[in-house]
Amino acid sequence: LSNSMNYLAVVDISNPLAMQVVSTTTVGAAPGNIYVSGSNAYVLADNNLQIFDISNPLRVELISTTPIGYYADELKIVGRYAYIIEGDGGQGFFSVLDISNPKNPLILGSIATSIGPQGLDVVGSKAYVSTHTGSRLQIIDISNPSSLSIISTTVISLGAAALVVNGRYAYISYYTDARVEIFDISLSS
Repeated sequence: LSNSMNYLAVVDISNPLAMQVVSTTTVGAAPGNIYVSGSNAYVLADNNLQIFDISNPLRVELISTTPIGYYADELKIVGRYAYIIEGDGGQGFFSVLDISNPKNPLILGSIATSIGPQGLDVVGSKAYVSTHTGSRLQIIDISNPSSLSIISTTVISLGAAALVVNGRYAYISYYTDARVEIFDISLSS
């Protein structure tokens, strides 16, 4: 995925010493995140979720483009759902889309988060969102995608970048000082 050239490249990595671009296709402006699941590639670009059929690496085809809001930043695909955080500096949002029909994704629900969501992970019936400027770790109940609710908010350091949940811990890295904080989330639900 090239941010400056606005394209998606399929690369043959069967020989790591001689990787080759097999094909490219144009995506929307400022592509920011990609997730591959099965025969589809999901790309956040130009404030849209774009879904591409990659079953034939020589001929990647755009299936659909769905507007999702301002500055979509992070994407996770779990089963038939796409989970997306959006917002840059201002109000943040967490959204859930039903992608079971890639030709017609449906936005099922959205909820405001703290300012500047940056990190996202989804485990079971919960989504975990860390915010860069809002300095928060928020846990969202996603058991009913059309009725999302924040079930916990914890103050964290300014400058959160990536977020990963493993077991009872959330690991958050930071832009500001190259460190990782570990939070016990077992009591937060």
